[in-house]
Amino acid sequence: MAHDDPGKSPTGEDLKQEMREIICEITELDELADDAEFKELGVDSMTAIEIVSALERKYGIQVPEAELIQLTTLNKSFALVQQKLAAKPAA
Repeated sequence: MAHDDPGKSPTGEDLKQEMREIICEITELDELADDAEFKELGVDSMTAIEIVSALERKYGIQVPEAELIQLTTLNKSFALVQQKLAAKPAA
């Protein structure tokens, strides 16, 4: 079943792929390996904030400043976003 339902967030690989596309667009990378360290890809603090802001807007979540240091790879970012989505109250 497609994830086109309004208000329903994608899960699993669909979510990871969406996040990969968002991060690649912001960082202007052609591809992004799941475990590639953002810092090694040239992502600075301003770009990291831009990524987090985009994820917050897209998925309706909040990532407190203290949790920003966890977002160092796609896999780690994916895990945090999944956790935040699971904690969101049902609409």
